[in-house]
Amino acid sequence: MSIGLYNVDKDLYGSLSTLKTIQLKNNTKFPNLRGLFIDWMNTSNKKKPSKDYAYQAALISYYSKKNIPIVIFDRYMCITGKEYKWLRKFNTFLYEPALNYRRGFEYQPHWIDMNEDRIFEFEDDERKYVLGHTGQMCDSLEKYYKKFESLYPDTTIQYDVEDDWKNVNYMIAIDSKKNYDIGHLNTNVINALQDGCMVLCPIEHKYYSNLFQGNTVEDIGSIMYWTYNYTQMMRVSAILGVYKTIEERYPEFTIKQTVENMFGVFK
Repeated sequence: MSIGLYNVDKDLYGSLSTLKTIQLKNNTKFPNLRGLFIDWMNTSNKKKPSKDYAYQAALISYYSKKNIPIVIFDRYMCITGKEYKWLRKFNTFLYEPALNYRRGFEYQPHWIDMNEDRIFEFEDDERKYVLGHTGQMCDSLEKYYKKFESLYPDTTIQYDVEDDWKNVNYMIAIDSKKNYDIGHLNTNVINALQDGCMVLCPIEHKYYSNLFQGNTVEDIGSIMYWTYNYTQMMRVSAILGVYKTIEERYPEFTIKQTVENMFGVFK
């Protein structure tokens, strides 16, 4: 029998070629499975949930009665206390991308597809923006982006980057104090690296400063040093240096170890 996959991204799915899997959609009938993996999705209205969220609940309700292992990656850490109590009644294994947050959840950072060819794919073109930011309000926005913009008004900054960083040279991995404290590395950081955008780690991100060793910033001067003195190839080399650090010291970010970690219960 197969392992059922729901809401799985293409990078993770591509790494599961050695496993017998079946991708489930919200109109799929319930096949016989030996295990179920869900990249958990939320809904804006629990009283009137989206069809995808309702199908997710139906999957768990159906397969929990089969007593098969159910692995859930709570990517956005949005599972509520009520949902947690319900899920723990079954043969479930819960993971979240935070080092020090909720009891009952194992740590699993969001995986990185460390494809070097992908980094070089767009390097023949001039990137339009020096700095990029997702646009979300957070505690460090004023200290880093806004202050830098006021001192260097000619610097091109895009404030509404979502998941496409191919036109941006650098992003500063600023976040809320809560995420600094719990050790959560935002998915945008992963997306930026994979698109060849160098990530500068604010000193406040204490759990990940060693991951970005040499690329840590704590004031405007250190940001200016990177953005005004590094050439295109130096930036790319810095990204490859982060990848090397991941392989040697943070293997939990690699897709290979992600699969071994979260899919090991299906063996």
